[in-house]
Amino acid sequence: MQASAVGHVQTALAKAYMKLGQHQAAAAAYARSDTRFETAVIAVMQCGDKLALQAFLTEKLSQLQPHHKPQRVLLATWKLEVMLDRLSLLHGACCCLLPVNICITACPLRSLRPAECLHGCGGHRGGLAGRCTRLPV
Repeated sequence: MQASAVGHVQTALAKAYMKLGQHQAAAAAYARSDTRFETAVIAVMQCGDKLALQAFLTEKLSQLQPHHKPQRVLLATWKLEVMLDRLSLLHGACCCLLPVNICITACPLRSLRPAECLHGCGGHRGGLAGRCTRLPV
């Protein structure tokens, strides 16, 4: 099959995946398609799924040759930004949804953003000092 035919098939596949709500599969298909980069990025970003954007960037990075350094750096930086944003959101969810003492002992992100306990007991939520056993407010 010719490259342009494969690109058209991948574009159709990406659109079908988007309609089904399978955003990560759609993003990977868009990355393999012949759709313009800007158009594909807009389609992936409009779904609002950070994992889909990460999948798109990963697939695009894998397609770039080593001598395309500026493009690789740009995509890798963008992917890192998305990953750090996801870690930040996961850390916020961890400290808001789990009992504080569980977050302190089990959360691998506990040292990224220590915050004082909201109960005023002197413990720290997400930090290493003190242990509050109450649920977050």
